[in-house]
Amino acid sequence: MMPNPIVSATMGVMNPLLGKLAALLGDEYKKLKGVRKQASFLMRELSSMKAALEKLELMDELDPLAKNWRDHVREMSYDMENCIDDFMSQFGGADANAGLVKKTAQRLKTLRERHRIGHRMEELKVLALEANERRMRYKIDDCADSSPRVVPVDPRISAIYKDAAGLVGMDGPTEELVSRLVDIEKKIKVISIVGFGGLGKTTLAKQVYNKIGGQFDRKAFVSVSQKPEITSFLRGLQLKLGMEESSSVCEVQDIIDRLRKHLMSKRYLIVVDDLWDQSAWNIISCAFPEDGYRDMVVDLTTVGHLFQLRYLKVSAASASIELPTEIHRLVHLETLDIDGPSAQSIPSDITMLRRLSHLILPHDTGLPNGIGNMKSLHTLRCYCMGKSSLEDIEGLGELTNLRELTLTKSYKFDMVKSGVDALVTSIGKLRDLKSLYLACNLEHYVDLLDSLSEPPLRMEKLRLRRWPFYKVPKWIGDLDCLHTLFLCIEQLSTDDIHVLGKLPSLVYLSLKVLCIPRERVAIICGGGLFPVLECLALRSRDDDVTACMEFKAGAMPKLRKLVLGIHDRWGGSAMPVGMVCLLSLDQIYVDNMSSVHDDRDLESTFRNAAQLAVLVGDEYKKLTGVRRQASFLKDELSTMKALLEKLELMDDLDPLAKNWRDHVREMSYDMENCIDDFIHDLGGNDVKAGSSRRRLNIDVTEATKRHRIADRMEELKLLAI
Repeated sequence: MMPNPIVSATMGVMNPLLGKLAALLGDEYKKLKGVRKQASFLMRELSSMKAALEKLELMDELDPLAKNWRDHVREMSYDMENCIDDFMSQFGGADANAGLVKKTAQRLKTLRERHRIGHRMEELKVLALEANERRMRYKIDDCADSSPRVVPVDPRISAIYKDAAGLVGMDGPTEELVSRLVDIEKKIKVISIVGFGGLGKTTLAKQVYNKIGGQFDRKAFVSVSQKPEITSFLRGLQLKLGMEESSSVCEVQDIIDRLRKHLMSKRYLIVVDDLWDQSAWNIISCAFPEDGYRDMVVDLTTVGHLFQLRYLKVSAASASIELPTEIHRLVHLETLDIDGPSAQSIPSDITMLRRLSHLILPHDTGLPNGIGNMKSLHTLRCYCMGKSSLEDIEGLGELTNLRELTLTKSYKFDMVKSGVDALVTSIGKLRDLKSLYLACNLEHYVDLLDSLSEPPLRMEKLRLRRWPFYKVPKWIGDLDCLHTLFLCIEQLSTDDIHVLGKLPSLVYLSLKVLCIPRERVAIICGGGLFPVLECLALRSRDDDVTACMEFKAGAMPKLRKLVLGIHDRWGGSAMPVGMVCLLSLDQIYVDNMSSVHDDRDLESTFRNAAQLAVLVGDEYKKLTGVRRQASFLKDELSTMKALLEKLELMDDLDPLAKNWRDHVREMSYDMENCIDDFIHDLGGNDVKAGSSRRRLNIDVTEATKRHRIADRMEELKLLAI
């Protein structure tokens, strides 16, 4: 069956139009904000229509309703394309070398024409809206679902049924896979056949399946689509394994449980063909029990033959990863991500990969020998620094293209002072570093990083976990680009707050304070500090640092989220002074690390302390929003009124209609009472008292009332919906 030719013609108009709309969103037209806004809207609407047209394209015959809508969209697309062509012609016709007088004349000449095109685009916007609304109103998509359509044939069918006698070059790969699958080791094997389309992967897998399938108690060869529907796939697998198919009401977990029970204690061979999606495999693999064979191996020893490979990621939460001994032939490899607990070895020639930009090493692997030669690296993550040699730690300083560096150290392996010293020196050489994450538990060498003389000034993210400082290092104050900071401090002081508060780009700050001075001196956050900070997480190990915090007027003007980790053993609910000054604060989370009291009670305590700030900040915002709420309710109720008038003409109402009518009546009474209360409170104010001093001295009782009314209107809006 061929796609509908007339719909295909419409798509031929739609695709260039979307391309021209995309051009209007480019940099060349960025100064024309109104046009870009219209183009963005039209692009979204037309993309939705294009999806519907693609469904119509698969139909043999269209009903009259779908034909009419399709023709309307085609004509509208022609009009839009003409309009955009006119606009681009007018915009591109100006002489860039013209003088001031000539340029002014050109602008006056084209102003009226552009104004006309602007009006035309507004009309086209309305047409697009009407077309999409008509599509919804007349349920064009339902027409598509109910009509006969072209059924695509899986192109892998021919590969599955190839005759082995007619295949060339299959014997070697087939025998190699067979030897890996039938060895006597009692462990689950997951073998991947990777390559471009058309190389014969499906054919090879089918030949292996046919050759050794009889040696297994259970076997199945199943194909997966690029966007698999997991439930359908698992039901198909049940049928291939000779099981009774699960009912349509069964959840994925139920089907997986049945598959695991069926395969338990059995030797089984499952070929999953054409699997593209890692997340789909994560679910599908749950159906395959490991049984008594716990030593799972992900075998990648033949990956070195994929000479064009650019990206290789292996995720194996509970498996050992076997890499090839040599990998240098993968000359195009750009990303190597080994996400697993262990690898038997890292290829000795990994440092010869000149194009490798991103390297994520397994959790128990140190830096590769000769890491300093890998100058193309932009990203490096090593989770076992304790296994790295001094020479390789020094080699980190040669990676001058690094943008992201993550280094952690297991508690099982220590680093000597010379290694830490070399690490700090290397970090100072990475001038283009933007993200640094250190979690090395080096509390005995904190002074080494504190004395860093030349930090990477382009740093945007700095996370220093398990590396406590006596005070905030001075060099952090030089990081003007820093927007995310995780820091651990022995004792926090007002001076530390000033260093951090002057960072112009800091948006997220997480501070852990280990102890509080005995004299419990106030830690003051003054006005003008933390100008763009939106989230503050403040935690202490033994004492409550929150009890010492004091916020002044103007501090943290954009702070929206406050996370407090406190030790409230006796219900003292120590709280920072001056929370009323945090005018943008709308979220407070409290983690009571003493576990004596309920966190929810403490959160309530802190929220009550911040209530005045919320009222002052939201009072006028909520009042200005009353008109918007009232307008929305008016539109909703007008629609309900029309339906009520229709119900009024009926002799008998069914119970459902009666219930809805009564609900609307009660809701109307509530709305009327709410509006009366609001008007009464509004009328009690002195209209002349509008100065900034009057606004800052809002009566808390009255503010609470208005806040309650605004909240009630929000509830009524939800009821109306």
